[in-house]
Amino acid sequence: MTKSNDSKFIEERRKQLQSFCKKVGDLSFLHYSEEYQIFLRSGNPDLEKTYAPMLKVSPEEIVLKYSTTFSSLSGKELNNEVVNRIHLFKVFLQKTQGYFENFKKVAKNVTLARRAFYEQFATFHNQVCTEYEKNVFSEYHNNTAGKNIFTCPTNENIGENVDKIKLASTQPSLEYLYEWIKIESREIEAFLEAITQLETYEKAKAKAHDRQKSDTLELQKVLAGKTTFKGLFSRKSKEEEVQTLEKSIADAGKEIENYTMVHDMMTLILSYSEIIKFKGNKLDNYYYVVKLAAQNELNNVRNMIGYWQDIVKNENVYPQTQTQAQ
Repeated sequence: MTKSNDSKFIEERRKQLQSFCKKVGDLSFLHYSEEYQIFLRSGNPDLEKTYAPMLKVSPEEIVLKYSTTFSSLSGKELNNEVVNRIHLFKVFLQKTQGYFENFKKVAKNVTLARRAFYEQFATFHNQVCTEYEKNVFSEYHNNTAGKNIFTCPTNENIGENVDKIKLASTQPSLEYLYEWIKIESREIEAFLEAITQLETYEKAKAKAHDRQKSDTLELQKVLAGKTTFKGLFSRKSKEEEVQTLEKSIADAGKEIENYTMVHDMMTLILSYSEIIKFKGNKLDNYYYVVKLAAQNELNNVRNMIGYWQDIVKNENVYPQTQTQAQ
C-alpha cells in the first residue's frame, strides 16, 4: 500500500485530479450536474454512499437527460453504419488497450534502468576510469598524462559530455510516453465502459422481449382454457391470471420501449459525438508528447555518441589495440 505522505504518489494523484477537473469543466452538462457538484463540495470522504441513491435512475429519466443535453443530435439517422462504427471502434480500443498495458510495463522498467545507468555512468567515468588510469598506468606512462585516454589534457570534451549524459537522467523521454499512455489507458477504459453500458441496455431489452413472448404464449393458453405449467401452482382464477399476464406483457412492452430509446440515443451519442470528440481532443497533446520525447531521445543519443567519438579520436586508443592484435 502506498504511503499517504509519498510525495511522488501525491503529485501523480494531483495531476490526475487536475486533468479530470479540466475535462469535466469543458463539458457544461457534467460540470453543472448534481453529481459533480457533490464531488466538488461534499466533505464526506465516502462518496459512494452519497452517490448510491443517485445511481437508481429510470430509463425515462435517462432519456430526458440525454434528449436535453444532446439536442443537437435530433434528426440524426440510426442505421447499420452507425452501429458498425461503434463496433469497429470498440475492437480498436480493446486491441490498443492491450498494447498500452504491455508498453507501460516495459517503459516503466526501462525508465528506471536508464535512470540508474545515466547516474552510474558519470560515477564510472569520474571515479573508475580516471582513477584507474592514474593508479594503474601512471608508472607505466612515467606519469605522462598525455598517454591517458580519459584524463588526457587534450581531450577535455569528454568531461563535458559526461556532465551532459548525467543531466540526461533528469530529462525524461520515455517517461513522457509512459505518463501519456497512462492517461490514454484510463480514457480508453472509460470509453469501453460506456460501450459496455450500451450493450447492457441491449441485453436488458432482449430479456424483456423474451419475457413478453413467454407471457404472450402463456396468455394464449389461458384464454384457450388450457392448463399451463404456471397455472398448476397458482390459486388465481382464470380472470386474475389473464389480468396478471396482460399487465406483465404491458410492463415488458414499456421496458422494451424505454430500453430501445436509451440504447438508440446512446448509439447516436457515441457514434456522432463521442468517438469524434475522443479522437479530436487528443491531437495537440499527442503531437506535443511525441515531439518532446523525440527531442530528449535525440539529445541523449547525441551526448552518448559525442562521448564515445572523443574517445575514438584519442590517438592513444589505437596503438594499444594494434599491439594486442599482433
